Amino acid sequence: PEGRGGPGPARAERLPVAEAETISFEQLRAITRQTEIDFDELVRNVNDSLEKRLAEPCEQGQAAAPVTLADVLMAHPATQGLASIVGLVALAMDQGTTLEGSETLRWTTEDGRRFRTSLPNLAFTKEVAL
Repeated sequence: PEGRGGPGPARAERLPVAEAETISFEQLRAITRQTEIDFDELVRNVNDSLEKRLAEPCEQGQAAAPVTLADVLMAHPATQGLASIVGLVALAMDQGTTLEGSETLRWTTEDGRRFRTSLPNLAFTKEVAL
C-alpha cells in the first residue's frame, strides 16, 4: 500500500517513551487556576462588595449605589488576571445591569505587568450566585 505522502509504503516509526513527571496537588491546582475561571471566588468577591456597599450610610429613601466591576476589583484584586476580568463581565452580563457610560478596569498580573481596558459600565445591584 502507498502512504498518503506519495508513492512508497507507509512506515510507522517507534518513538521513545518519555518518563511522566509527577506533580503535586498544589501544582495541579495552580495549573487549573491558570486555565479555568474561578467563579466561586468571583461570586464571593461580588457579594462581599455588595454587602459592604449596603452597610454604607445613604440618604433616607435612597437605595445603595450599584457596585461596578471597578468597585469589585478595588476591593478584591484580579487574582487570575484577565480570567478574573472575563469572569466578572460574564457574571455582570448574566446577573447584573448595564449603567450609562463606560468605565476603565485596571489590574496587575502576578509578574507585575499592568493592564487596563475600557468596558460598558456593568454593575451589580443584588447578590449573585452560580
